[in-house]
This record gives sequence, C-alpha cells and structure tokens, in this order.
Amino acid sequence: MASIVYAAPPVGELASARLPQGMRMTWESWDGEIWDIATGAEGVALLPGVRGLNMPPVRRHTQTSPAVHGSRRTGWIAQEREVFWPLLVYKEMGEQDWSKLDGGFWRSMHPDRPGKWAVTDPAGRTRILTCVFDNDGGHTTDILPSIRGWEKYGIYLAAEQPFWVGESIRRGWTGSGGTSFFGSGAPNFNISTASSASTATINNPGDLDAWPKWTIVGPSTTTTIGIPGQLIQVPFDIPAGKALEVDTDPQRQTVTFGDWAPNALTGFGTITNGVSKFTDMGAINFAAVPAGEAVKLSIVINGSGIVLMEIVPRHFRAWGK
Repeated sequence: MASIVYAAPPVGELASARLPQGMRMTWESWDGEIWDIATGAEGVALLPGVRGLNMPPVRRHTQTSPAVHGSRRTGWIAQEREVFWPLLVYKEMGEQDWSKLDGGFWRSMHPDRPGKWAVTDPAGRTRILTCVFDNDGGHTTDILPSIRGWEKYGIYLAAEQPFWVGESIRRGWTGSGGTSFFGSGAPNFNISTASSASTATINNPGDLDAWPKWTIVGPSTTTTIGIPGQLIQVPFDIPAGKALEVDTDPQRQTVTFGDWAPNALTGFGTITNGVSKFTDMGAINFAAVPAGEAVKLSIVINGSGIVLMEIVPRHFRAWGK
C-alpha cells in the first residue's frame, strides 16, 4: 500500500522573516501563558496577511454649508479595531501531541476574556493591544491536523479599545528628601525632593492625550496637584500608611482612599480597603497631558509624604516615533 506524505508547513513564511531585525511579537493569554507568535518558538506563528498593526478605523464628523465649499471638521472617533491573524499551529516532523499544543493555544481565545498582543521594537519599547476573540471565519478542515501535525487558521479578534498602549511613564515627588527606586523589569526613576516639584514636567509621547493617575501617600496635610490652571485640591489629612488615588481618566474619574501597600521593586504600589472620597474633595479639575507635548505640573506637598504620578501613552500604531 502506498503511503501518503503531507507537505510540511511553510515555516519559512513566519512573521519573524518579515519583522525588522530585533522586533518581537507575543500573545499573552488571559490565563497568563505567553506565546511567541513571531518566531513560532512554541509552535504557533503568524503568517502573511496580518491586520491590526497600523491605524485604527476612524469615523470623522463634519459639517457642511450650502454657502461654503467642502466641509468643516468637527471631530472624530476611533471605532473598534478588527484584528486578523493568519496563523499556523504546527509540530516539527516526528513530534507528537499536536492536539495538546493546538488545544493549549485555543484556550487563549475567549470572547469574554481578553489577551494582550505585544510588539517590542529593536529599541526595547513595547506597545500592547488588548483583544478578545471574535470568530474563526468559519474554519473548515480538509485533513485531520492531528495526522499531518499542522493546521492553518484565520482568526478574527476585536480590540474594543482600539489604541496600542505604550509603557507607563512614572514620576514621583516627596516632601522630605529624594528617594531612588530601581524596578526589576520596570523603568528606573527617582522620587524627587519637594523643591523640584515647582519645576516638574512630564512628557506624553503618545498620539492621544494621556490622563494621569495621581497617588498621594501619607503623611500629608492639604496637597495640591495638577496642571497650572487645572488643579486638584485635597483638603484633608492623609496619615502615614494611608494613600489617596485620583484617577482622572474620563471613563473612571475616581477618588479612592485606603491602606497603602507599596511595591519595593517599583516604588509604586496599590491601595487596599479602599473607600470613595470624591465628595470630600475640594476644587477638582481633571486635566490631561496633551499628545506629543511636555507640560509643567503644579505640585504642593504639605508634609513628608509622597506624590506619585503615572500616565499611559496611547498610540495609533504598533510601532513608531
């Protein structure tokens, strides 16, 4: 009886063959497992035809007049981004357990549990797009992949928040003496002295405005933070061991007070046992850091506590300036 030999998968066409030297690409599943989808190191790799790395879909809003040629732009909105992955799941010749590999990867595809698609450029800068599974394009199987050891898929994902997110930019100031923090896997930064707060600035390298998250770690009495002319006043004391977090993101805009749990590696931390203090605030004017600009900050610390600030740049594309 003649034996049937199936062609090997087109490994030479993997994404790594088309990415600039030093570029990396991974998929982090909702359960924390990470797949190298550029080189196919785990047996899962992108093929030609990927969509989602470039500009998001945009709807422009305009006004027209019968007395004026053309239109007048009044705004725009980015819509949900469609992502398409032509994907190969394969085992090398002679290796077994293709179905285990395939099942492990497909576990990461869930319509209600997002994963993170990360692209790192040759300079080490990473941008992330959060995606959920949409559909597999009505995939059909001609030959059982468990027999030949590979299968091609066309997977559609949805990025409900359509922008690529860059690495967090963190700054900090203290009312008494500077402190250095060197984080494992995080950018190094200094907690500067209060005297430097009067000249504090922050740069937003993103394509869109960035909304700061402020954290005031006690002990501190009244504290003022923000951008000159757009200030947030905290009119009450924050004891040692406590912290107040002010999230200015329009989708949240929360003011949370609670116990401070610091992270020794990064210098930042989290608030536990939090309660809302929004109604106890003084003047409050949420302000963003404009895209592509460096702005001066207004920070007044009364006490020996710390003021921390974090922004997350958002980008149109997976890499760029």
